[in-house]
Amino acid sequence: MKNFTVGRWQHNVPDKHYSIDGRRAIVKHLCFGPLETIIYGVTKDSTYYFEHHIIEGIQDGDILFRYIDKETILKAICNEINLCEKYHMDEMRALFQIEKEKIED
Repeated sequence: MKNFTVGRWQHNVPDKHYSIDGRRAIVKHLCFGPLETIIYGVTKDSTYYFEHHIIEGIQDGDILFRYIDKETILKAICNEINLCEKYHMDEMRALFQIEKEKIED
């Protein structure tokens, strides 16, 4: 399944597995100029988080990490669903819908 780009940001499918540090990215955006990432995800203990990592430029190496509530991650997922619908990314939209339903249960 391919990703899609809106403006400077590439939108990626949710990760299937947890990373070695116990986190799994659900909404994942990558910008190539300057290089940075924005991630909304979940930890193995079902805590939601937001991470903004600036990889190059004046703020090179800055990482903003904070835990977020259920409503915040659901809003990020709903925004991603809306973008998928707008850009006809039906398979990707279905993956985000599954993530949304997992959280709403």
